[in-house]
Amino acid sequence: MVRQSKPAPSPDAARAPRRLTREVILEATMGLLEGGGADAVTTRKLGDALQVHPTAVYRHFRDKDELLRAAADLVLEPIGEGLEAFRDDPLELAAQMCVQLRQVLLERPAAAAVMAPGPSRKEHEARFTETVLELLKASGLSDQDAVMGYHAMVEYSVGSATIDATLAGRSSDEREDVHRRWRADYLALSADQFPYSTALAPLMYPSAEDQFRYGLELLVVALRARTAVPAEDPPPKRATRRSAPIRR
Repeated sequence: MVRQSKPAPSPDAARAPRRLTREVILEATMGLLEGGGADAVTTRKLGDALQVHPTAVYRHFRDKDELLRAAADLVLEPIGEGLEAFRDDPLELAAQMCVQLRQVLLERPAAAAVMAPGPSRKEHEARFTETVLELLKASGLSDQDAVMGYHAMVEYSVGSATIDATLAGRSSDEREDVHRRWRADYLALSADQFPYSTALAPLMYPSAEDQFRYGLELLVVALRARTAVPAEDPPPKRATRRSAPIRR
């Protein structure tokens, strides 16, 4: 009796599902996020990608918001690497970390969009925040100036990445062509109505990197000046005068 050979299993059937962990889920989430943005991340698509029931994701993450924040947080992991040359200047080191922050957000615009409304408040963002605050305090800034300096530098970096992300994927020639058209529009304005715009139009819209570095340098210069300003002492408390007891 001749036995009929069984058909070879399909590639999908032969592929065993991976053990479901937070790391595996985040890897799949980043794939969906970079492919189509936050709207592309659904439990159904994650379930298909991971070969699990869609609701299995919620055993590891409370909701979609937490999942997206955790995935976006992964792009911050390498920030701080390769900056040994700046270790003797805390302010400059903090600034270079912001340069890296902007760069990773430009390279991963979907993650930048997730973090634009607010910090991820996850492991790598928390470490970044702690390090920058420590550096600003080490530079000699007061508590208030360290906090305000942190917000100024980080929000400037994230905002710059969000704005520049629209052109970041194009070649340098394509970006310059766009800027050239913008400059031409300003040059075409009425010189009587817009004298400064028309006169300075040829200098407007240098590279996005030059714009960012210039603004960041101004922030560092301003913060460095603040390190020489002594913190204001709190006003002295008024001594309270107790009323003398009434004698009868």
